[in-house]
Amino acid sequence: MTSDLELLALFDGANLRFEQFGREYSYTCSPNEAEQEDIRKRAGSMNREAAVQAGLLKPFESHHTAAYDGAVLMDYWENDGKPHGTTIDDPKKGTSTFIFDPRCFGLNTSVSLGSTVENCLAYHDAKSIDLVGKEEVDVIPAWHVRVHSKYDQSLDFWIDAVRSDRLLKHAHGADVTLSKYDSAALRDTLPMEVTTINMRNGSRSLVQRFVRSNPKYNQSVDPSSFTLAGLKMAVGTPVTDVRNHRGIGYWTGTELSEFPPSKRPAEPQSGPKLAELLALLDFDPASLQGLDAATWILLNTPDGAEVQKAAEVILKNHTRDASLLGLCKELERLRHRCSKPLLEALPKENPSVDIRGTACFFLATLLKDEAKYGENKKATAEAERLFERCITEFSQVKQRGFTLDRLVKPELNELRRLTVGQPAPDIEGTDLEGRPMKLSDYRGKVVVIVFWWPGSYYLLDFSKVVERMAGKPFALLGVYGDDDLARAKTDIENHQITWPSFWDKRHGPIAEAWNVRSWPSVWIFDRKGVIRHRGLLGPELNEAVDALLRE
Repeated sequence: MTSDLELLALFDGANLRFEQFGREYSYTCSPNEAEQEDIRKRAGSMNREAAVQAGLLKPFESHHTAAYDGAVLMDYWENDGKPHGTTIDDPKKGTSTFIFDPRCFGLNTSVSLGSTVENCLAYHDAKSIDLVGKEEVDVIPAWHVRVHSKYDQSLDFWIDAVRSDRLLKHAHGADVTLSKYDSAALRDTLPMEVTTINMRNGSRSLVQRFVRSNPKYNQSVDPSSFTLAGLKMAVGTPVTDVRNHRGIGYWTGTELSEFPPSKRPAEPQSGPKLAELLALLDFDPASLQGLDAATWILLNTPDGAEVQKAAEVILKNHTRDASLLGLCKELERLRHRCSKPLLEALPKENPSVDIRGTACFFLATLLKDEAKYGENKKATAEAERLFERCITEFSQVKQRGFTLDRLVKPELNELRRLTVGQPAPDIEGTDLEGRPMKLSDYRGKVVVIVFWWPGSYYLLDFSKVVERMAGKPFALLGVYGDDDLARAKTDIENHQITWPSFWDKRHGPIAEAWNVRSWPSVWIFDRKGVIRHRGLLGPELNEAVDALLRE
């Protein structure tokens, strides 16, 4: 495939901001997962143009704006002019977005955020470096240098014989990068155009051409370019922090909101500038303005040094403030690294019973998640203690319209009866045909229970587990959580479901007794009916079942 991408780059030291315009492709959708898998396989067996003509792939215009502030990578994505979403991630995990140090332009067949001039060119620990000879690259004389790296890779470089600060060509195995320079700009060491050619099975699999135009250097850069606001997101864009797997809000045009805005603002708005708020924290941290600045940073900035600084200001100066109720609620949703110490401080120091109770409840919630279904015994015990405190000290404090004693009881029940290592409570009910059904009837087998809704993404995967376990002491049972049996039967047909399901209906007693809050929800029991795993999907589910069958 050949693609031309337009990149707009802005950089200021370690801070990078790239805009990428190009064409991407999505698979044609099918409600039947078996047909969807067939579409993926067929599309993968042909080039993209052929797959588009066959109706297997659908092209769309893609626009990414990615910003990196030296610690956090943010990526805003539009499809055909419509916002798709924004992700916040740890750049150390890699990224598919084109964002890299511009000084590495043309130095490697694949540059990324972690690329530096040193790791692209410095081979002081190579096994050998040899001068192959003088050759031509597009009629330009060049010295051909071959590096045999310590990893036994073959790396070839063709360096301009006259301008030794210009790399004309680089080859890594069969992959090649070609660079062209502006002959009129004698001092310019960066190429004006770079073409990368990636090979697969002896044929070109991807050819990409990058053109650099209108470069400007030593210009002042607005620090807000590397913030969420600098991404220029459309109002209503959902923002997800991939680092803790949570949606942290929707962009209002100036800040993040827990819920999508009901309508777009009549005129573009401008919010506070992060640099100015950080300056206020340095100048007057103990003032109400300092508290407002710290709160705004906590609620509207990806977790990092700025958020940590704001948290320290609140911990040192404002833990007794009566206006922190809203912040308590947001800390549980955002789950910054500083959320836990902030929520620990408020029940000790704040005079408001509502703030103390809310902080205690959300701190217990964080610890319950940290407990990993009872595997972390210390976090489990601490979560249980804090939930008990919610009942004894803060029972009438309200959250989401309910008193804490009502909200806490199912959480305590789960911690005490439904964690890993506990015997599974029995389930009695009827299946989707109205016939009696009991969980205890399957004692002696390894059992997987799946709480599912119509259209659950993993239904076909569960059916494959059942197929693979045929003839073994294994059972997979469902708990169907919707009133519409017609939809259930459609899913049974589309996803090849042969395993039986309890009919629990919407907000049913089984899901309530098991405190199910997400769908699908998966539980795995050993042959004695003891809970051994929770929340596993895909390969992890298969591995856990295989291990229990071997016991």
